[in-house]
Amino acid sequence: MTARHLRGGKKLGLDLDRIASSMNHRQRLAEVQETLHYLRLELCRAEREGRYSKAKKIRRAINGELEVELYLRHSWCGGCKNVLHNCICKAG
Repeated sequence: MTARHLRGGKKLGLDLDRIASSMNHRQRLAEVQETLHYLRLELCRAEREGRYSKAKKIRRAINGELEVELYLRHSWCGGCKNVLHNCICKAG
């Protein structure tokens, strides 16, 4: 399953099944941020060592994790701390 970017209609290619496997958004977001930190360190190391093919693969992985982070940050309510489709906050 993929999601669409609202403005340009460009497919983000989010794997919503992978994201939805954990309903604990805070924990999943922390995992994504830890993964991003590790990937950025690996990217710096690969570029410093001149391994540009490896750096390109790492950049793709970083982009994928950033898309997951974007989805997680915008798919839950900050008020009641529920996933948006289970939000119990009053509209308006």
